[in-house]
Amino acid sequence: MLRWSCVSLILASHLVHSLSGQNSRASEQRKWDLSLFIGTSFLSKQSTLLRKKDVSTPVSLGYKAGPSLGFQIGENLGNKFGAEMQYGFSSQPMTIGNLNQESSELQVNHYVHRIMYNFLVYPLGWKRGKLSPYALVGIGASLFTGSNNSPALSQGVGLKNCWKFAGAVGVGLKLFLNGRWGIRFDVRNQMTRIPDYGLPKTAFKPQVNPDLPKLPSGQLHNWQVHTGLFYNFEP
Repeated sequence: MLRWSCVSLILASHLVHSLSGQNSRASEQRKWDLSLFIGTSFLSKQSTLLRKKDVSTPVSLGYKAGPSLGFQIGENLGNKFGAEMQYGFSSQPMTIGNLNQESSELQVNHYVHRIMYNFLVYPLGWKRGKLSPYALVGIGASLFTGSNNSPALSQGVGLKNCWKFAGAVGVGLKLFLNGRWGIRFDVRNQMTRIPDYGLPKTAFKPQVNPDLPKLPSGQLHNWQVHTGLFYNFEP
């Protein structure tokens, strides 16, 4: 899915610049806006089999939904296209299950920072005073951070921060309230590889085989539902 997101992003980039260069009127209509958003974010639950000597133990990563907020700076490229830089932050507590024999479940504070560059397509056109639906595809990175609290450290678990390449797809709506202010609503799915947080090297006791496979592997889906205000700098 990430591969197709990248391909779509590159094609959209060429298309946007081609259309913008051929249409001088569209170039004159470029508008910048700043959006502030708030909402909720949730991640898909993941699990894997971690082999401890001759025993296969299911080790799981579980994420709770949490608040999400951020901002984005956008540019409308003519009537049909747009682009935006986005920063987002969410707090999503994480549960690690079956790490060792001392605890079947370990809860830690967990945060996600997202930096994305998105291309937007307005199928009905971008018009003031009217509802403008849009679709988006984006590329960027996510930083996953887990707090090393005392209960975690006492069990030999020290989590490391992890950067992961990210792709995103989504849909949304924009509506101008007057010449400069408007509201927007969107739903996005940001996809990354599952972070390992430095596990299992920092998570298990020395007597456990150090050659254990990393956990877990696969794709992580980060769903985000946001609403917010945007301000247009050129009415």
